[in-house]
Amino acid sequence: MIKVFLAENESSVRDTVRDALDRKNGEYEFVGEAADGKEAYTKILKEKPDILITDIQLPVIDGYKLSRLIRDALPDTKIIILSEYEDFEYMRLAVNLGVADYLLKPVKPEILSESLNQLREALEKEKKGRRLQKWKKRFDSRMLNHMKVSLLNELLQGKISEDEAHRRAAIIGIQLGPGIYRFLFLRVWTGRDDQLGDETEKAGCEIEYCVDKDFKEVAACFRSSSERWVFLLHAESMEEIRDETIRLKNSLERIIRKYPGLEYFGGAGSCVRQISQLQNAFETADRIFSRRFISDPGQIIVAEDDSLKEKESLSTENLDKMEYSRLLIERFLVKGSVEELDSFIGFYFSEIPEEHFQSLLMRQYLSVDIFITINSFYKQNGIDRIKEQYIEKFIERIQRAHTLEQMKVILHDMLADTLERRNAVSGNKYTRIIETAKKYVEEHYMSENISLNSVATYVNMNSSYFSSVFRKETGRTFVEYLTEVRMEKARELLLCSSLKIAEIAYKVGYNDPQYFSYLFRKYNYCSPKEFRHRKRDI
Repeated sequence: MIKVFLAENESSVRDTVRDALDRKNGEYEFVGEAADGKEAYTKILKEKPDILITDIQLPVIDGYKLSRLIRDALPDTKIIILSEYEDFEYMRLAVNLGVADYLLKPVKPEILSESLNQLREALEKEKKGRRLQKWKKRFDSRMLNHMKVSLLNELLQGKISEDEAHRRAAIIGIQLGPGIYRFLFLRVWTGRDDQLGDETEKAGCEIEYCVDKDFKEVAACFRSSSERWVFLLHAESMEEIRDETIRLKNSLERIIRKYPGLEYFGGAGSCVRQISQLQNAFETADRIFSRRFISDPGQIIVAEDDSLKEKESLSTENLDKMEYSRLLIERFLVKGSVEELDSFIGFYFSEIPEEHFQSLLMRQYLSVDIFITINSFYKQNGIDRIKEQYIEKFIERIQRAHTLEQMKVILHDMLADTLERRNAVSGNKYTRIIETAKKYVEEHYMSENISLNSVATYVNMNSSYFSSVFRKETGRTFVEYLTEVRMEKARELLLCSSLKIAEIAYKVGYNDPQYFSYLFRKYNYCSPKEFRHRKRDI
């Protein structure tokens, strides 16, 4: 729907514009009006209309200056100027401002309607063009990344010759040749559930731009998921690749720290000297990256760091293995995801000595300890407890397990079930948030200051993310819901009170009775006065 704002100090002209919009049967949304340029400017910045209709002779700030301000602030907004002057100089000024149309007063509804239709067609064409351009850019980016990931997978699996690898790498801009190679893995995620959903995407775009701009000769970037990147570094000497690793590490951390709501963890593996050894390099990077399951976020660990050796010694030698097992499970249930489950299972069984699983008694002890850890997680997070039958089934499976592979399957199934329940509870929390927001609207709908931002702040969410969640959960925008609540209260007051229509407008949150009447007609297909008379006559 095309949003229209009107800046006009003559009531007769305002009526003409509203009438012209009313006859369009919902093609346009009238988002506000103002009688002077200063008030108009403030409201326009808030509403961001697609079309601005403005008079030249506005008080405080005239129509030309207002148009210039809007052109700078909202360049996509189309502007129609209304004027009493058919003077060439006025028209020249309008052309220089990039005004879409110049209509003479008194403006006829059919002329205004024709102008609006032309602008609507132009707007829709421009929006479609922007969507196509955005889609093409995204498609090109995804296709390039797909080609990179495909090449990487074939290299790691040994399914491609070096000559073919060099040929395909050159096509997609990756430098392969003699020298030293190493992998660096990075995961970036939102640290808070109410954080703006696309911050990870913004950081990701900046990361990819940085690598392409500053590391084009020494690093290739592969995006394996929305949160995870793989970087392949290549240099001529061991000293150079270590320097480039630190430089890339510092650049990545500098970018991510610009987004306070994001957390990250990375790991750089050992170096190899041949393309045929890339799988070894990949595996060492993956092992170091797996330390995200037990380490604090906010760091990128490099294989040769002394700090890594200290952490490994502390984790594997100084901690009791049973307590360590419990720690691994607890941390993964809090921070892990279903996509990382296979990786975690591999890491878990590499950290717990195999002899712990060789006797039935030890397997049962360790498995029951895991089960108690999961049950405790259920209780702490308000998840429905596991039923008794599930416990019996779990114990039976443990008793029948005789190999390490069987234990891996059992633990995988238990953790997958727990993550599914955890995610279900996390999804349900939005229901509670929306109910809280609706209750707040019910109690404050009469305030002119209530807005998407104020309600989002009340429920402790980012306004853009709250807007998206509200629409997804309710099937309508926040403004539509607020308007519906106000209209319902207005209908009650029209039927159950003798208040004047202007007084009712103020009571339901509208300082402008005319705008209230316009909205009431839009939602009820009759004016407030007609509604009152019709219902009382029944």
